[in-house]
Amino acid sequence: MKRVQAQIAVDRIADQYQRLRSRKPRYDPTLIAHEDSDGTDDSCLARAWAAGFLDGEGYFGNPRQHVRKDGSIALRVRASATQHGEVGVPADVLMRMHKILGGRIERHGQPDDFKWVVEGSLNVRRVLEEVRPWLGHIKVAQGENALAAAAAIRIRGDSERCVRGHLYDGVRVKADGTVRQTCSACARITERERRMRTGSKPRRVRSPSGDPSRVYAYS
Repeated sequence: MKRVQAQIAVDRIADQYQRLRSRKPRYDPTLIAHEDSDGTDDSCLARAWAAGFLDGEGYFGNPRQHVRKDGSIALRVRASATQHGEVGVPADVLMRMHKILGGRIERHGQPDDFKWVVEGSLNVRRVLEEVRPWLGHIKVAQGENALAAAAAIRIRGDSERCVRGHLYDGVRVKADGTVRQTCSACARITERERRMRTGSKPRRVRSPSGDPSRVYAYS
């Protein structure tokens, strides 16, 4: 009797599935095409693994900034990944990242929290190019944006003026033949800052100067 009841129940369920209409899936995933990689040697496999780790745990950005001599803002560019390990011992995945892509490992927060770090435009560009064939498009865009932001506001002096806008007023020739233009106004500013840090008294002069870099104590 029980077997008959069970069979009837199974038949009813099967009949329902046969009468149901097929419907479209609720979610249609979008497949992201990656660039073709050349070769499948150990180096490629290692960089592919590093790209996957950066996709999930990595960071490309401009975390720190400082003010340059000319008053502009300088952005630093960084690639990093954080992972917890044992107290005082970095996680194995960070050591593997360091072996594959270089950089450094530093403490980050808690005693068991460490970070793999690569800084500088040249180093971050190198890392990005090494993992680009396997890296997702979002991380690639983050890396490119970070590099572009660091380069966009990099200001240097030209052939006539220094970064503060002073005219060069001296020329130095090094032993190797390299010619370097010098700025006395910047040298005075640097010397004054050094004297302030060391607590030295400002130099005393008899007559004031119209040059704002010549800020001394007048007698």
